[in-house]
Amino acid sequence: MTTFDVTWGSDTAGGADKVTTADELDRVLDAITVTPGGLPYSVAIIVPDGTRYPVTLEIGIGHPERSFAYYVGPGDDDAAWAYEPDLTPVDGIMIDYAGQATELWPERSRVSTHAARTAARHFITTSGHRPDNLSWDDTE
Repeated sequence: MTTFDVTWGSDTAGGADKVTTADELDRVLDAITVTPGGLPYSVAIIVPDGTRYPVTLEIGIGHPERSFAYYVGPGDDDAAWAYEPDLTPVDGIMIDYAGQATELWPERSRVSTHAARTAARHFITTSGHRPDNLSWDDTE
């Protein structure tokens, strides 16, 4: 069974945990709270394999309606941003990316909160495969 690292925020104002099941991941994601006036978090779910760029899924947690998903696969060119074809981009969403306030590009906001959570569960249950509930743009 694969153990995944889950990290969010900065070293001083974030968190980290380890999970092996989708239910454990749900409990961790449910416990991540955004303080009043705070920013939604970029949460990294990582297959810790000792490589410089491990297989990773990043999702946004904390915005009431929108999220994002970014997948880094095992190949050198195996990275992609997710989107839902029926969602339109949203301007001005700020996220906490490793402790830094970062504006989410509008085209990256085309993922619902529910779809991002579903993708994260898929990532865990398939031991790090790219989730198939979203469309993917790998043209960076």
